[in-house]
Amino acid sequence: VRDVGDDMGLFMLHKHSAAMLEIHTCILPEYRGPKAYEAGRAVLAWCWGNTAAGVVTTLVPESDRAVTLFAMRMGFHIVGIIPRSLLRGGQYLNQTLLSIVRPLCQS
Repeated sequence: VRDVGDDMGLFMLHKHSAAMLEIHTCILPEYRGPKAYEAGRAVLAWCWGNTAAGVVTTLVPESDRAVTLFAMRMGFHIVGIIPRSLLRGGQYLNQTLLSIVRPLCQS
């Protein structure tokens, strides 16, 4: 993702099936805020306009409340918690699974 030539961060998509994509998001700290939401809306519009996916999911470490809130403000909903699904620093962490469904007008 770029803002006037500067790298803002990265969105990476993983295709689980024709109907489901998983998105990984990394926004550099100085770009968090309105520009991050603008970039997030653009990548979701790209997903709906360029793939057959009916749902986009994301996984967030349970302790990272700021990222969970970002996803929810983008329209994602919490689906559940996946226990001990992330190994970081030798410790197993839970992850929050969130998803957003393709808007009906974009089918």
